[in-house]
Amino acid sequence: DPPLWCSLEAGAARLMLDQRDPHQLTPAADPARSQNACYLYPDDVHAAHRRVTQAGFQAPSPSTTHYHMREFRMQDPDGHWLWIGQPLTR
Repeated sequence: DPPLWCSLEAGAARLMLDQRDPHQLTPAADPARSQNACYLYPDDVHAAHRRVTQAGFQAPSPSTTHYHMREFRMQDPDGHWLWIGQPLTR
């Protein structure tokens, strides 16, 4: 099944909503931890990654997605997903 999502924009504000596929959640997922994601768009995803890791948080290196973003994903201390990405320039 294709993912269910939408993206809304108004000026500089952008909101993306998606419905998580319950089959992609791990069986050991803690139901008290959020399965929601907040997508952040910094001007420089690599600088954002450096700030996050220098602050002591665990985050994988940015990678290129099939939807033309350079991003990394991490969970904050409360278990909320943060997707931090930058569109690739063509």
